[in-house]
Amino acid sequence: MRMVHDLFDFYLRSSLHVSLCYIAFFAVVALSAGFEPTIWELLAVGTSTLVGYNLAKYVHLLQRSFRFRRWIIALTMVCVVVALVAVVEMGINAIALFLVCGLLTSLYALPEILGRSFRQIPILKLLTIGLCWSLMAVLLPEIIIENSELLENSVFRKENFGMPIVLVLPILKYTLFVIALCIPFEIRDLKYDASELRTLPQLIGIRASEYTGIFLLLIVAGIDIWQFEVTQYDSVIALVIYALTALAIAFSNKFKSDYYASFWVESIPAIWLGLWCAVNY
Repeated sequence: MRMVHDLFDFYLRSSLHVSLCYIAFFAVVALSAGFEPTIWELLAVGTSTLVGYNLAKYVHLLQRSFRFRRWIIALTMVCVVVALVAVVEMGINAIALFLVCGLLTSLYALPEILGRSFRQIPILKLLTIGLCWSLMAVLLPEIIIENSELLENSVFRKENFGMPIVLVLPILKYTLFVIALCIPFEIRDLKYDASELRTLPQLIGIRASEYTGIFLLLIVAGIDIWQFEVTQYDSVIALVIYALTALAIAFSNKFKSDYYASFWVESIPAIWLGLWCAVNY
């Protein structure tokens, strides 16, 4: 049992879980847009997510000892190599997109920005995570589709809504969803975060943070109902996921275990992908 617990702990601490869940999120967004990702895209987004999260979590601890330090560094370095190979394989536009998201992550990890930590700028952490997740999931399929001249087969084709609507609405929708998904993590970390970080629960309190997350999900659901993307079944599945996320937010202060957010809440995108595949395949 001890070995199983240690392996599970490493799985969470090394960001393997969040990277797999982001692969699921990316796959759902891409598949819903009519794009079936290849192993290269999945490898690129998965390994770059692991590298980005470990950079943000551990770069300031490299001179100190922390659990699984050697293994986490080794895994991160392997993922750096895999991410570089996979991203380069996708071309210059994809490289530019990964650089933008990587820059946002790097700024978050740097100790000082304009005289203070990037993390200490209120709400910017949530916006950064939400934008990185949504920009990659929405724009990478667009880039690959255009590069492969398959635009006529995609929901992204210009005659559907006009390019600005096609890109802006999904980015807005998924950014708000990811911000809402992060609320349980913000509440969980309240007992660890220094007061100067000024996270959302520190600024407005736990109850108001929960209400904010649920309000964001209502906006996301409204956008989905208005769009009815791809098929009605996909929208129904999305609404079920939004309801599940709202429940996760509502119970985030009642379940004190760190695993509640780190594993169960983080797994919501994987549940989404599972439901999507069950209905569409």
